[in-house]
Amino acid sequence: KESYEADPVCRGKVHVANFGVDSKRFTPAVVKPKEFRVLYAGGNWVRKGLAYLIQAWNGLKLPGVLVGIGTQGPSYNTWRSTFSGWVPDEQVPEYYRGSSVFCLPTLEEGQALANLEAMASGLPVITTKESGAQIEDGHDGIIVPARDTEALKVAIKRLYDNPLEAETMGKNARAKAETLTWEKFGEAVLKICEEHVP
Repeated sequence: KESYEADPVCRGKVHVANFGVDSKRFTPAVVKPKEFRVLYAGGNWVRKGLAYLIQAWNGLKLPGVLVGIGTQGPSYNTWRSTFSGWVPDEQVPEYYRGSSVFCLPTLEEGQALANLEAMASGLPVITTKESGAQIEDGHDGIIVPARDTEALKVAIKRLYDNPLEAETMGKNARAKAETLTWEKFGEAVLKICEEHVP
């Protein structure tokens, strides 16, 4: 919205309808993973900032694992990581439930559905303002500047060192996700159309 409204032609004409999430399909894990797992999900790994996440992860050298789905990722070595590429839709919720933290340091989005899926799965979300996420910094996740490897390291280490804080953020994220339904998205789109389409 800010990008469009920077153009005087668009200013005051942009309306936002936030996406929803299926909070019955994406649910928190009954048993939390024993190993610290950072999940990334996204197809275009360059645009979605995976290179910065890998740099941060390599610098931390934590006793956990970085899991990537939706892409094979870059070809260079990464500390304790696995990239599964594309996975069937029915398997995606299990990846969220098997993780401790979700991280999407994207450079640009409309609104990242993966963040909403992570929230519904009860995960604290580390992401950027550019993701369009409904994340309140410090409440249900952590907002970091795009392209900032050091900020990613600090955010990941914070959630690694403070599992109770991470758990609280995850619960807050789940509670918020339960209010972000596809029905509300539809209602918002319809309202915009009724008010602005002749």
